[in-house]
Amino acid sequence: MAPSALLREEDDNNEDDNQRHRVENNRAVERRRVNSRMRAQQALRRLNQLRAENEILVEKQQFLEKELRFLKNLFMAEAARISQIDLPKSVLNALLTDTTSDILENDLTKLQSSS
Repeated sequence: MAPSALLREEDDNNEDDNQRHRVENNRAVERRRVNSRMRAQQALRRLNQLRAENEILVEKQQFLEKELRFLKNLFMAEAARISQIDLPKSVLNALLTDTTSDILENDLTKLQSSS
């Protein structure tokens, strides 16, 4: 075979190799793009799920705070009605000034100290 024919054959082989490499690379790029889109969609779904859960928890917290205020008022009305209850003012003041977050913090502290 002539030297020029061998060079052409080598060039053809190199072009085939380059073409195969480009095709494989394009497929890999497409797979990465698809995976990236899927991860972004999953993250968006999770974000929406967490937002919905957060909204429910905020509503629950507001309800519980309202219930706590109601029960404190009920307790104080009953304590005022029944004069036999002889609670120290410090106890009554502590009951009235506790907020929901204070109560939750106290409960967490108790749980952590018992662990």
